[in-house]
Amino acid sequence: MAACTLTIERFRAMNADVTVSLALEPSSAEAAFREVRSWFAYAEKVFSRFRPDSELSGLNLSAGLPVRISRTMEEVLELAARYRELTNGLFNPCILPFLISAGYTASFERLRVSDILSGGGAPAPSVAASVAAAGWRLFPPIQTVRLNPGTQIDLGGIVKGWSVDRVANWLIGKGIPAGLVNAGGDLRVWGGTDAPRWEIEIEDPRRPGTALGVVALRSGAVATSGVLRRSWNTREGRRHHLIDPRTGSPADSDVLQCTVSGVDAAEAEIAAKTVCLLGSGEGAEWLGRACPGSDAFILLRNGSIRLLRSPSADAGRKWKGE
Repeated sequence: MAACTLTIERFRAMNADVTVSLALEPSSAEAAFREVRSWFAYAEKVFSRFRPDSELSGLNLSAGLPVRISRTMEEVLELAARYRELTNGLFNPCILPFLISAGYTASFERLRVSDILSGGGAPAPSVAASVAAAGWRLFPPIQTVRLNPGTQIDLGGIVKGWSVDRVANWLIGKGIPAGLVNAGGDLRVWGGTDAPRWEIEIEDPRRPGTALGVVALRSGAVATSGVLRRSWNTREGRRHHLIDPRTGSPADSDVLQCTVSGVDAAEAEIAAKTVCLLGSGEGAEWLGRACPGSDAFILLRNGSIRLLRSPSADAGRKWKGE
């Protein structure tokens, strides 16, 4: 059998830079990377709100009527409903109208963030009631969903992590002994106990290209969320993509950025956003209850760093930069 070597592939998908590093025989590399590219292209076609031909775009035009959906869409909507409950509604895919109101009307790379964009006005007073009424109902026996009247959803807050988990689990099932799948900072790694740890740098959002800290792990997931990277100017001031469903406006807590490390990329992604919305104090309490085994590396607005270490965290996970 030929020796496994670490092979790296980089490409663009889902409005993010994707990096895949796999330990496999050279003769198997081309086929494996082709399948990975194909998977991310498929996920984008299903879930992108910026593609008029996506399944999600069609669903958002359904105006309260029952719609047949793919098994893929059904799986993500079921997962989204569970995380909406776990976060007490702070993770809420039904905030699309508020994202648009804030000016996030195109994929971020197409926004000219140096310009003053439309949007940014104050949401209507009935925000809490309208968000609470928004939602969907799944009918699994007939693979159908019905959005509540007026509901429009954006699954970008979960689908990258979920896509990473799905393709990582597939690669592990194919017998690839070690690897990394990273989609715009939502990533999964795996490897044997005799292999060196993967070292994941956490970028300082105030100084792009500068490492704020490092987490080293043999297997698990890492995801980062924050208020600086995806932000833009409006006539009413600076806005960003982390919408607080309690207000309909961009979040305004004491957290600039949160990196969570746990088992699954989807859960780490949701957890990082939730801590950003709640703030470091309430967020720490929620993380300990809802995501046991997950750690968080938090950059506060005052420039200080807070590391939340779970008592039940993976002993092989090491942090640098506290």
